[in-house]
Amino acid sequence: MRSLVIALAMAFGTSTVSAQSFFDKVKKAASTVVNATTSTENSAESSDDQQQSEEELKGMVSAATLPLNLDVVKVYAEDDSGNRLKNDDGTDKYSYRLRGDDGKFYDANVAKKYMAASWKAGGMILAKVGGGAVAGAAVNAGVAALLGGDVKKAAITGAATGGAAGLLKVLQDGDIKKIKENRSTLKDLKKKLAEYQKSFTEEGLPRDASVDLTPWEGCEEIAMVDTELMEKLAETAKNAPDVENVDDILAGIDDEA
Repeated sequence: MRSLVIALAMAFGTSTVSAQSFFDKVKKAASTVVNATTSTENSAESSDDQQQSEEELKGMVSAATLPLNLDVVKVYAEDDSGNRLKNDDGTDKYSYRLRGDDGKFYDANVAKKYMAASWKAGGMILAKVGGGAVAGAAVNAGVAALLGGDVKKAAITGAATGGAAGLLKVLQDGDIKKIKENRSTLKDLKKKLAEYQKSFTEEGLPRDASVDLTPWEGCEEIAMVDTELMEKLAETAKNAPDVENVDDILAGIDDEA
């Protein structure tokens, strides 16, 4: 079975937080750099603003430390009565999909958004408190890409994310180690996800008859009502982190030593 591991936030605060709460907070974490820039330009903050900043930092740490396993599964499409749907040539209709441990299904491009959010969050944290673990150029490139290529603004943002003092308040024992491990995982995942996208279309179908499906032989096979699968894919797409310039941010993975 081909297993893909994506480092992305799946919890905030405690392990029992609701899924909707997770999605809300991961979006908030993804926008931390923009909010932080505003805070820098307006140095006088209210207590509410300070509390929000701490919550955003916690979300950023969660995004950078907690992993989600994604497996490739072969999904046979069924109708509401449990009958297999057929292609025009009479063969069973199926697709190869990315499924998480939580049972949710992810489009490859949606998964990349979570990867970008995790990479960005981890890079900013390590730049503040992780010593020489991260190449500064790679971090700056990732943050600048998130801010539309504005390197000067990226530098301001880096100083406004709560600083080392703010991060040290929310970091737990072992978090830095987890971040470093997850960033290593993201490097491998980027290659694996590229292989998946090279083999399959956005609909999870082999791109053409020449595609070598050997790497995916032995993956789990399941059956699911076609409309249910579409709903699950739409849910994760709707709740994905609001991260722009995903490919530019992920390009920083190749730049980091």
